[in-house]
Amino acid sequence: MNEIKDKFENWVSVNLPENCSNICISFKKEIAEMQIREFGAKPLYGIDGQTEEWLPIEVFITYGGRIAPDQRLLET
Repeated sequence: MNEIKDKFENWVSVNLPENCSNICISFKKEIAEMQIREFGAKPLYGIDGQTEEWLPIEVFITYGGRIAPDQRLLET
């Protein structure tokens, strides 16, 4: 089992909702909670306690809502 686990320790996969305009990946729960509270984002991963045992840090993903203009990345 460890051999399989070792092959997949570099990524987390989540399904994005249809027509998802943006996502925010945070490493602090407070940031994700602020995105939800102040910008109307919706929780996608981590907020409700989802974790990956092998991750060295917590990861929180939110989507939608308003993003501050200086936080937008140009689409490629």
